[in-house]
Amino acid sequence: MSDKRQSLDMTPPARRKGGLAILAVIVLVVAAAGYFLLRDGGSGIPPVGQTGPSGQMRQAVPDREAPAGQGALPSANGSRSGAEGPAAVSAGQAAGTGQAAPGGMMAGDSAGDSAGAGMEPDAVAVPPVSEDSVIGPDFIDDTARWLVEGYYPRGTYPTALNEGVVVRDVKMLNTHVGVGMPGIRWQGDDIRKAREAVLAYVLSPAMVRGLYDLYSGQFMTAVERHADGLMRERRGREVNLSAAEKKEMYAIYSRLIRGLAAIAENVLDMPDAGGRVQGCLQARRATLDANAAFAEALHTYQMLVEQNAPYAEVQQALKDKDAAGKAFQQAIVERERKIAALAAELRRPGVSRALDDEGAVYVAMWIARRLETGAGVEPALREAVDVLRDVAQEFERRSR
Repeated sequence: MSDKRQSLDMTPPARRKGGLAILAVIVLVVAAAGYFLLRDGGSGIPPVGQTGPSGQMRQAVPDREAPAGQGALPSANGSRSGAEGPAAVSAGQAAGTGQAAPGGMMAGDSAGDSAGAGMEPDAVAVPPVSEDSVIGPDFIDDTARWLVEGYYPRGTYPTALNEGVVVRDVKMLNTHVGVGMPGIRWQGDDIRKAREAVLAYVLSPAMVRGLYDLYSGQFMTAVERHADGLMRERRGREVNLSAAEKKEMYAIYSRLIRGLAAIAENVLDMPDAGGRVQGCLQARRATLDANAAFAEALHTYQMLVEQNAPYAEVQQALKDKDAAGKAFQQAIVERERKIAALAAELRRPGVSRALDDEGAVYVAMWIARRLETGAGVEPALREAVDVLRDVAQEFERRSR
C-alpha cells in the first residue's frame, strides 16, 4: 500500500501492508443502517416535527394511555416486543410507514385523528420526535467518534508521511457495529438474530429516509465535536487538530463516502451481481479448502521425516505436499482473478478507486446478502446511495 494512499483498505488482515480505510459509513451507516443517517441541519429539510413532503418526518403522537417509554424493540427471536426505554417514536413509523408507533397509534394518524371524535385537534400536546426507538442517538455519536478517531494527520502515523490518512474501512465498521451494536436497542440473547431483526427494521425506503431526516444535524455536530477534541502526538506531546487538518479529514471522508456510494449503486445496477458474488465466494472457499489440504500434507511430511519413516513413504509425502502447495497457489490465483474482474466491473469508467478490489467486492457481498432477504430491500439501498452522496457533499463543503 502506498504511504500516500487516502482510500479504503479492504485487504484482509493477513494481507494488509499498511492501514487506510473508512462504512458506514455502512455508514457512517449501520452497515447499511448506520451509513444512511446524515444530513446538515441547513439542508432545507423541515425541522423534526413539521410536516414535509412525502417520505420526510411527520409528527406521531404516542397513545396517552400507554406507559411512557414503552417501545417495540427488535428481539433476538425476530419478533418485536414492548421494552423499557426513552419515550421515543420510531423514525420509520413517524415517517408514515403505516406501522404502529410505540404507543399503539398509527404513524400516519394526525394529531386530530388521535384525539378522537369530538375533540379539538389542539387538545392533544404533540411532542417533537427526538429519537428513534431502536437506532438511538448514542449510535450516531459512537459512529461519529469512531470515524474521527480513524484520522491521523501527517507525521502522526507510519503511513502518514506526506499527508493525513484514515485507518478505517467498511469491514471494520461492519464489525464494530455488528459485534457491539452500540446505541442500538434490542432484546434477547442471540446477537446474530438481533442483527437480522435490526436490519429488517431499518431497510425500507421510509425508514432510511426517516432516520436520515431525524439524525442529520446530530451526526455532523458530533463529528465536529469529536474532531475538536481529538488529540494526536507530535514531538512527544499531545496536540489538537489544526483547522487545516480538520478540513483534510473532511476531504478524505468525502472521497471515501462518494466512492462507496458509486460502488454500491453499481452493484445494484448489475443484473447478475448475485451470481458474480457467488463466484467469488466459491473461489474463496476453494482457497480455504486448498490451504487446509496443503497444511495437512505438510504436517504429514514433517511427521514422517521426524519419525525417520522409510524413504519411499517420505518421498511420496513430499510429492503430495508439493502437489497440494501448487493447488493452493492456483486457488489463490483464481480467487484473485475473480475478485479483480468483479471489482473492475463495479468501478466502471470514471468511478472512484476509493475502495480497492477487496473493498469493492466486500461491499458487493454485503449488498447481495441483503438483496436475498426480500424485494423491498433494493429501494431502501438505493435511497441509502442517494443519502451517501448527500453526506459526501456535506463533508466536502466542510473541507473548504
